[in-house]
Amino acid sequence: MITFVLGECAIELVPSELHGAPSVKRRSRARRRAPEHLLLDQAQDHAAMAQLPDAKRRGRPDIAHLVALLVQDSPLSAARRTRLLLHTQDDALVRVRPDLRPPRAQGAFYKLLEDLLRQGEVPLGRPLLTLERDRPLADVLAREAQGPVVLLGEGGELSRTPEAARFCREHGDVTFLLGGFAHGDWRARPPVEREWRVSEGPLTAAAALVPVLAGCEDALLFGGAGKG
Repeated sequence: MITFVLGECAIELVPSELHGAPSVKRRSRARRRAPEHLLLDQAQDHAAMAQLPDAKRRGRPDIAHLVALLVQDSPLSAARRTRLLLHTQDDALVRVRPDLRPPRAQGAFYKLLEDLLRQGEVPLGRPLLTLERDRPLADVLAREAQGPVVLLGEGGELSRTPEAARFCREHGDVTFLLGGFAHGDWRARPPVEREWRVSEGPLTAAAALVPVLAGCEDALLFGGAGKG
C-alpha cells in the first residue's frame, strides 16, 4: 500500500474579515452561496487576501485538486494500492475514499470541499470525503503512515522513477509526504525517515508526484519494470 499525504493544504472557507470583499460578494451572488460557505481562492480573491496573515500560503485548493486527480486516476489507485490523505493548515484531516474519481472541473471539486468543510462528510450518508478536526501533521503521520515516510521536497537525495521503484519493491508499504502550499516552508519540520528531491529546482506538488507515482506503479503493478 502506498500512502500519499498532502500536508498543510491551503484549503479553507473564506474568513470573516473578507466576507465584504468585492470578489467574495460577486462570487456569493453568482453562486447563490453565503460568503462563509465559499472556498478561499487566490485566483479570485488575490487582492482582498493581501490583508490576511500568511496570505501567500493560503487559498490554493487547486493544488489539492491536481494531486487528487493524479493519485485517484492512477493505475495504482485502480488496483486499490493507494491511500490519499489531505491535511489542512487548520489541522483538519480529509480522508479520500479509494474509489473516488475527482471531478475534472475545478469548480465541481471546490463545491465538494466547501460542503465537506461545512458538513464533515460528502455526500451525506455514504461519504467519499470525510473530515476530522484537530489532527496535527505529526499526529497524522504517527497514526496513518504505513512503512517509511519519505518527504518529497527540495532537499535530500535526488530520486526519480528508478529509485522510487527500487524503494517500493524493498519496502512494500511506503508513505510519501508532499507540501500542499504554494510558498514558504513547513510550519514545523515533519517527522520523516527520508527526504527526496526529484529535480534540481523547485517543483509543484503535482510535478514532484509524477515520477514517484510512476516508480511505484512500475514496482507494484508492472512486474518490476523500471529497475534502472
